[in-house]
Amino acid sequence: MGGMGWMTGCLAAVLFAAPLMAQDADRVVKTSQSTELRAGANENYKATETLEAGRLLVVVQERAGWYEVEVPGGFECYVHSDYVELDDEGHGAVLGDNVNLRAIATSSNNYPITRVQRGDRLRVLEKEGDWLHVLSPASAKAWVLASKAEAVGTRGEMTAELEAARQERDRVWREESVLAKQAAARREAVETMTSQIDALETQVRAALTNPEGVDFGPWRQEAATIRDSAGDNTVLRDRAVKVLADIAAFEGSRDQIEEEARKRRELQRDKEELENRLREKREEIESIANQETPEAEPIKPSRFDAIGWIKPVPKGLLGSSTLYPHQLTRAEGTQFYLHSASGRGQKAKFRLEDYENCLVGIRGKIRNTGGITYRVLIIDHLEVLSTR
Repeated sequence: MGGMGWMTGCLAAVLFAAPLMAQDADRVVKTSQSTELRAGANENYKATETLEAGRLLVVVQERAGWYEVEVPGGFECYVHSDYVELDDEGHGAVLGDNVNLRAIATSSNNYPITRVQRGDRLRVLEKEGDWLHVLSPASAKAWVLASKAEAVGTRGEMTAELEAARQERDRVWREESVLAKQAAARREAVETMTSQIDALETQVRAALTNPEGVDFGPWRQEAATIRDSAGDNTVLRDRAVKVLADIAAFEGSRDQIEEEARKRRELQRDKEELENRLREKREEIESIANQETPEAEPIKPSRFDAIGWIKPVPKGLLGSSTLYPHQLTRAEGTQFYLHSASGRGQKAKFRLEDYENCLVGIRGKIRNTGGITYRVLIIDHLEVLSTR
């Protein structure tokens, strides 16, 4: 009996410690209360993470009241930083083979939870001295007390719920990981600077085609800020440097460009002024041509080359010129600008100031010196016809 009892007890122990049957290996359980996730099936093993109630776990095997489980999205653990290369996205690439993931940040008296291989990527929560606090790969396994979890289904039945749990774990990592948040901040900064350089290039190109009065100072400062903040983003930095070079090249020749623009404006003003004067003189001639000669001037035109009233030329009518200070008018319109001919080096033959407001007949030579505006009559003979 004693021998049979011993055999029966051994058989019971073997059956109790046996793993789950194949049909139960993908059972999904949910933690019914807060519990520790440990490196082994014993409370003497270090806890790698405390799971809150309601966490979904996939059971791999059961042993002595413990479940070996996979945690959707991975669980917290540690790896020595010598074996991991960090990237800019908050991940770490494993550099060696059979690298241990541990429950706490020490290799002394601590069995590893699992091992990872060269090229595996780990999500880094934070750096603690020489160790990295990371999330394990999805296939990593740890242990939890069976009494603190309850069955809720199978892996096949709960595919959607397990995927949602994995995504939630990933979201929490992105929000809580120092490195992930830094990476997100860098991405946001790059997106912001990209939008800024896009707008800046457009504004500077437009301004360079019509630069008059444009202040490039604020744009130059903005481009310099992007260049200095771009870090190792060579695309952004090169675009900012190009904008700065375009501004510098323009400002180096800005005086010449503005001088050319000023000359063009002056030429346009002169053209418009000349056209206005020509239009006024055409209107004046048309007005004289449409008026009849007053009865007070019954002089036969055959005796003279021109008949009219001598009057001083208003200041500014001929610009700054004082060459012809008197004019011959008819019906309030200018016929000629007058010039008294000199006789063999003597003074002018006629002092026109003495004939102002007199109706006179003039014989002489007509000279066109610049179109209608400067039609000049050079006086050879002058007779006073009336002083009314």
